[in-house]
Amino acid sequence: MRVVVIGASSSIGVPLTRMFAARGDAVVATYSATPVPFAGGVRALPLDLEAPDGFEGFAAELRQALGAIDVLVFLAGILPGKSLPDYPPDMIGRVAEVNFIGFARLMQALLPLMAEGSQAIVMSSVSGERGSYDPIYAATKAALIGLVKSLASWHGERVRFNCVAPALIEGSRMYRDMAPERREFHRQRSPTGRLLAVDDLAAIVVDLTGPAWKHLNGAVLRLDGGNPLR
Repeated sequence: MRVVVIGASSSIGVPLTRMFAARGDAVVATYSATPVPFAGGVRALPLDLEAPDGFEGFAAELRQALGAIDVLVFLAGILPGKSLPDYPPDMIGRVAEVNFIGFARLMQALLPLMAEGSQAIVMSSVSGERGSYDPIYAATKAALIGLVKSLASWHGERVRFNCVAPALIEGSRMYRDMAPERREFHRQRSPTGRLLAVDDLAAIVVDLTGPAWKHLNGAVLRLDGGNPLR
């Protein structure tokens, strides 16, 4: 398959990209600042989601590198972890730009490159459905869900769109930056008593690109141990 991972330098993107490459896929992995050294079969390209003027040029590079896209995975996002009163005004716009608007504009440029029968997997969050201490982050994740459902309805004959919505991911940057008591709080909210690990999430995303999931379209796959919305 011809795979593009947007945000491959993230804690989830690194193992995911390596899994695609190990499967034998042709992979283009994007980074915003520092490229990650991947093994053969992976081409790293810079991509700034806050600079939409570069999206057409990025699409041209992808066309040259892959010809078309079979799988697009969108992982990019920022989480300031602030309550609404603490948000600097310019930060609200930046979170929206990276987490949601950047994806919408990028898809405008990349839709013509999506192959017949291709799919896009978008990393949302359970906070997009149940809210969060950081309301701007939660709002952008909710917006991604709405966009994905719309695209799935209107483009599903050619391109399938789905969201993966995990809770706190063990081993992620968010997890590492979190106080131990908050980690335990999230663990206790899961009826299974476990948190999803980074490598497990990556394996799930790779599995979703297999033929057994060909009917999945417009779905939000919640990975939170069965925690009820509240």
